[in-house]
Order: sequence, then structure tokens, then C-alpha cells
Amino acid sequence: MINITLDTTLDAHDDLFLRIDTLGFNHVTDSYYILLDSFYLPDDNSYEKVWAIINGLVERWVNGLRSKTKGTFYLPIEFVDEYIGFFRVRVIDNIYYFSYGWTDQYQPGDMIISKTTFLLLDGKEVKINTQEIAVASDELKTIFAISRI
Repeated sequence: MINITLDTTLDAHDDLFLRIDTLGFNHVTDSYYILLDSFYLPDDNSYEKVWAIINGLVERWVNGLRSKTKGTFYLPIEFVDEYIGFFRVRVIDNIYYFSYGWTDQYQPGDMIISKTTFLLLDGKEVKINTQEIAVASDELKTIFAISRI
């Protein structure tokens, strides 16, 4: 399971927790650039906006991946000044192999987070930080656990 937790008691810095238990992966990042999204509720600076954007992002990922039978896809979740962090998904024979990595080929200002589903990368400009977990296609809908505190 991939856990994404938003801590609404913090101030948009070090408030987004990413965890893949089976890989021992724990990572803390910011929701700051999600909050600054200029398309979805541009005048709203609340955690409700961040929560809605994260939920929409995960829904678009799952819906987008369901139709994929092969290929490599990059699901952006970490938006910081120097890079974009993502879940890399390699689809082989209806098995989805998830890992975590980053790229400096995009900056948060280069995209509208509330409209983004996948990053377009050719694989050369990515750094992968974890090993992979395998997920069967029938488990795709439940691979992400999203929560807030």
C-alpha cells in the first residue's frame, strides 16, 4: 500500500507524508505548491483545497492507469523548488510495478497540479530512490491510502 497523509495542523511545509511500508520508504514533503495551484479555487488558501487536489490527482492516476497495458508512467506527488517527486509505474503483463523517484526536468510552476495526471519523461532524466512493489491490476483501485490529520 502507498500511503499519502496530509497533516493539516502544519503550515504547508513538511506536512505531506509519503510512505510505502513494504519498501521501508518514508518521505516528508510540502503541500505549498499544491496550495498555490492557480486553476482550482485560485483564491482559496485552505487545506480543503489541498485535500481536494490530492484526491483528484490520485483519482486521475488510478483512472489513467486502468487503461494502460504496458509502458512506464510517472505520477507526480512532490512539488518543490528544485524538482518534482513521483511514483514511477511500469506496466508489464497487467502487473503494475511502483517505485519512487524524482526529476529536475520540471518545476512546480511548469504545470497546473490540479489538471496534471502523468509527467512526460523518457526515463533518462529520472532518479529512482526505491525498489519496486508489484500490484495486480485488480488491486490498482486500492493501492493508494489517502488520509489527513
